[in-house]
Amino acid sequence: MIASMRALLARAARSLTTLGVALQFLLLGAWIASRLATDATYPTQYLYWVPAPAYIVAAFLLAPAGWVLARTFSRRVLGVLALTTPLLITAYTLAVEWRVLRSRPETHDQPYRVVHWNCSYNPGNVWTQRLIELDPNLVVINPASFQPWEAILAHYRGGGILFREGFAVLSKQRLRAFAVISLNINPGIGIDPRTPDGITSRVDRGRAVFLELEPPPGLSRPMVVWIIDLPSDLSLWRMRVARQAAQTIRDFAGPIVRLDPQGRPSAEPWDAKGFPPPDLILGDMNTPRGSASLREIVGSMPHAFDAAGRGPAWTWPARFPITHLDHIFVSARFRPIDYQILDLGGGTHRAQLADVLLESTSPER
Repeated sequence: MIASMRALLARAARSLTTLGVALQFLLLGAWIASRLATDATYPTQYLYWVPAPAYIVAAFLLAPAGWVLARTFSRRVLGVLALTTPLLITAYTLAVEWRVLRSRPETHDQPYRVVHWNCSYNPGNVWTQRLIELDPNLVVINPASFQPWEAILAHYRGGGILFREGFAVLSKQRLRAFAVISLNINPGIGIDPRTPDGITSRVDRGRAVFLELEPPPGLSRPMVVWIIDLPSDLSLWRMRVARQAAQTIRDFAGPIVRLDPQGRPSAEPWDAKGFPPPDLILGDMNTPRGSASLREIVGSMPHAFDAAGRGPAWTWPARFPITHLDHIFVSARFRPIDYQILDLGGGTHRAQLADVLLESTSPER
């Protein structure tokens, strides 16, 4: 009786450890597929959205099963793989995705500072002073409907502008022209975990803006900034969303709004086709950093984090962020020297800050 019980327990232990090893190999395969394909396919999109720490924790939890199985059947290679998998995922995350070994480059040049914040709602009451202390050259806040603007507008001493098209734009350079368009994204199911039943009735087709600003010191021509706001619906395949957005931007044919030195607007035709080439692209793209779909919109422009960021750099949700959905991309005319995620004391997303050197000070011009 005792012998049969021992045999039964031994078989159960072997079955559990075998299952643990199988799950670890599936986990490793899912992680590799997610990093190779990101959101180039619909299934791997969701694998890529799983935060890296979740893969790391799962791999370490499953590692003992592989080790036990290896010792039981004298399969040393299984034990090595069981221990290597979590170490591989951890090392890749720290070195490649989080770039923890990077140090901030030293420079004595004055950078051009950009801050973008999708606060959505409940911005709190400390963000104004934080921004004044940071003293950015360009601030983009979404939405632009209810924040207390008086103090920060006074800080910009009349040079700041309030641009109420769903975004607030504060700039040390005068706004010369802009255009706002719907991206006409085909709606999905409307999956939204923030709602009580997980489904939203709001149809978000995405928005895009281009701004033409007077050139800051060091730039020889007007500065062009794109602001991209993509839908958050979790059912949407981000590659399809990005391709639709990119096509809508390419097809843009005007009109634009041009402002005179006194800020008086007038509608003008647009002789070109599409948005003008950007110096910066920023916004809440509701797509994790590193996703293949983002390249459909930004082309080869590097992410400011990739050049100058360090650490997890997560922006959503604001209280306990687990993913990086807000981005700043820069053209070859700039060299990022710093990228940070900021807690401005409220909102649903954390803000992002990028310091870039302009063409006159960048050694890569």
